[in-house]
Amino acid sequence: MKVNRESLLVSLDAVKPGLVSQSSVCFDEQLGKFIFMGGKVYAYSDEIGVCVPSDIRGAGFAVESGKFYELLKKINVDEVDVSVDNNEVKIVADNIRAGVSCVPVDEAPNFLMGVDELSWINIPDDFSDAIKMVLISCDRKTDVPILSCVHISSDGYVETSDVYRFTRYYLNDCGIGLDESVLISYTAAAALLNYNVTKMAKNDSWVYFELDNNGVFACRRHSGEFPDFTKLIDVTGSNIKFNDDLNVLLDSVMVFSSDGAKCKPINIAVGNGKAMIVAKGESGWATCEVDVEFDGEFAFRINPRFLKEILALGTVEGVVSDRVIKFSGDGWIHLIALVAGSD
Repeated sequence: MKVNRESLLVSLDAVKPGLVSQSSVCFDEQLGKFIFMGGKVYAYSDEIGVCVPSDIRGAGFAVESGKFYELLKKINVDEVDVSVDNNEVKIVADNIRAGVSCVPVDEAPNFLMGVDELSWINIPDDFSDAIKMVLISCDRKTDVPILSCVHISSDGYVETSDVYRFTRYYLNDCGIGLDESVLISYTAAAALLNYNVTKMAKNDSWVYFELDNNGVFACRRHSGEFPDFTKLIDVTGSNIKFNDDLNVLLDSVMVFSSDGAKCKPINIAVGNGKAMIVAKGESGWATCEVDVEFDGEFAFRINPRFLKEILALGTVEGVVSDRVIKFSGDGWIHLIALVAGSD
């Protein structure tokens, strides 16, 4: 059958988050493959499964994802002819003929088992904004697995923490309306940002999101109870407002605080309406000064990347206590733990 090549690539890109890495040990012959069945294409792993509509019809099959995608990407034509014969997907386009090995498939992947019987609820229009914001405080490499998760609360907010930072975003329309909270991994939450989600459902093992293209994004539901940070939110202290130039100046001093993926804390000393920022590294040092609106003096150490991420949200104002700086905006709260300043 003839299919539009670009349309096919779009559908393959949509399910790519469900593919396992080539280095993974796969005992399921469908893992790492694009699965075509019933006018849909699927890809899934133990953590993520995605299904979207596809123009390919006919008998179901699973094809090795890498070569199939690479071939379609390199063929520079509008349409390709796709057919299945003798455990091989044949692709014909102009003067190009190719075959990619495949295996027959007679039923949909089990990550969608019973999905039509679930209760689906509408997602607020700011849900993706909430996920994007809270990911800055999610710890991807923690020894405490629950801190590598995004907590979608039945009380109408989304939150994360890596111990040093905490972010909470209150959803519009009083949240989603879940009867119980759910935890999803950082990896799944980050992948979810690639889609326009409209509805949500869950069972004991999976959390499902309906997509605006009639597809479904599923991610593994993680167990455990997220720590209650509510009592930490009410921060009392002195107000501080940084100059708008701070974000740009941080880029300069980070030359010496950054070492590849690692970033050393910088010293910030506030007093007399100024914030003196000092960064030191093995190869040198840098200082800069920026105006602040603050009555009093204090000093602290902080990871400059943490500070830049929160400044990127559009605020330069906060509240300083003896333990944290609290930034807040319309419907969100961000806390950064402080460490006493030193040379």
